[in-house]
Amino acid sequence: MTREEQIPERTFVPDGLDTAQRRGRACASCGKRWPRPRRPVGRLLNGTPIRVCDDCTVQAEAVEPSEGSAAPSRLR
Repeated sequence: MTREEQIPERTFVPDGLDTAQRRGRACASCGKRWPRPRRPVGRLLNGTPIRVCDDCTVQAEAVEPSEGSAAPSRLR
């Protein structure tokens, strides 16, 4: 399995995320930069993967799109 296959098929809007969060260098949920977030939770509208830290993994997993909805979600 490649890294591409491990990223969930969820799309998020970048509103409210800073540059480091948008580039995967900071947690997309809490903004923590160290240790670097490792868990991919989806992609931004432009296809860039976003990640969360271990502390925010449970919170990010709770963000699920509605059944049949293709609308992007907000992580926070």
